Amino acid sequence: MQFPVIRRQAPAPVLAQPPRVAAPSWQAQPGANVGGQPKFPVNAALAGDHKPRPTFRAQEPDAPAVATTTPFVLPTPQQLGVAPVQAAPAQAAPVTATPITAPEIDWNDVRARLHRLGAVGFHLDHVGGQWRAQLLVPVNAMEMRTLESSAGTDAAAIAAVLQQAELQVARR
Repeated sequence: MQFPVIRRQAPAPVLAQPPRVAAPSWQAQPGANVGGQPKFPVNAALAGDHKPRPTFRAQEPDAPAVATTTPFVLPTPQQLGVAPVQAAPAQAAPVTATPITAPEIDWNDVRARLHRLGAVGFHLDHVGGQWRAQLLVPVNAMEMRTLESSAGTDAAAIAAVLQQAELQVARR
């Protein structure tokens, strides 16, 4: 009978380690305590025989509130020297010419007309006593035209510019 041969392995070679270089003095080695223990703030209760220092503040305590028995009352306007405005006596109104009132604008009608015209813009200004209405209407698919009208009243300016636009559309 033959026995198996058991070979022994040689021990692993021990490699020489490079020599350690001392760290510069400004760089501490891990775990090294440089300069003694760090100073941490210590709670007065944990300090042992140290007594807490008193706190001084440069402020005196508030005075106790004084109870007032008389309520605060605002003075009347007469006590302050302000007299109430007296109503002017009614006078007969002088007879003047009755002002000419412009017809009211029917904005529902104006909006309907603008919609029919296909208007893209409408602007109304009051400049120097005159009303100016501007309207932006399409001439064709690629071109727009601005129409303007000025009048003494806003209703007249709007009516004139809408009339111009309707004539423009009728010519197409």
